[in-house]
Amino acid sequence: MANKMPKGEALQGKHVVVTRAAHQGTEFETQLKAAGAFVTQMPLLTFERTELTEMEKEAVSHFQTFDWLVFTSSNGVRFFMDALSSFGIESEPTSWPQIAVVGEKTAATLREYQLQEKLVPKEYVAERFLEELQELVNSEDSVLLIRGKLGRRLIAEQLSQLVQKLTEVTVYDTVFPAEAQEQFKHLCDQHIDLFTFTSSSTVHHFVQLLQEFKLDWQEYPWNFACIGPIAAKTCRHYGLPVVIMPDTYTIEALSNAIIAYYEEEKSNE
Repeated sequence: MANKMPKGEALQGKHVVVTRAAHQGTEFETQLKAAGAFVTQMPLLTFERTELTEMEKEAVSHFQTFDWLVFTSSNGVRFFMDALSSFGIESEPTSWPQIAVVGEKTAATLREYQLQEKLVPKEYVAERFLEELQELVNSEDSVLLIRGKLGRRLIAEQLSQLVQKLTEVTVYDTVFPAEAQEQFKHLCDQHIDLFTFTSSSTVHHFVQLLQEFKLDWQEYPWNFACIGPIAAKTCRHYGLPVVIMPDTYTIEALSNAIIAYYEEEKSNE
């Protein structure tokens, strides 16, 4: 068995592109650089607060009357808290409804506001989240679902069957950064080993760039890594082969999976 190389050398000579939103990519970039990679951040999405409808404003203003508050992302937490602030609403954590979140990162964001989740699933996907939430909610419960405009509909659809009262509030939208086009144009002149995707939106926007520049990815030595099965499914829909996907759907796990992939590649050379 080949000796495991020092972590700081595992990605030596590899050029990895991080496509997360700018404010989300720093941790990922740090982990990859620590393993020796040359990292380029090319954010393929950014987030904007949406204009709430009158019904949504009413729901946010009276969020404490709900039995459950459900967040599907860290962005949902931040934009919801922004909405509360803009309405001048201050509330003690003890007066909040029970809170359920889809993943540990969302839970960590929640704790930044001194709030504690009642549920974070063992596996950070909507399907597992719904399985575990079903064991906690009653059909008579009222649920306020905080989501992004492009979020999957699965949670809302399933929740509507579990409880009598489900109210959805869309607090942010995912948009394509205008500067990504020029950045991608310059990147195509460089050698890139790996593009990383942490959401389906990043994949959609990547393919949009390929189409705008009339590029065939197969003419380049690119590999693709995804944080989890949803982004991977989107990749494969477009014919992009996913060579790396961790068993746990976190940035740390994705970083470790990338390192392991290239360690094995080098050991087979």
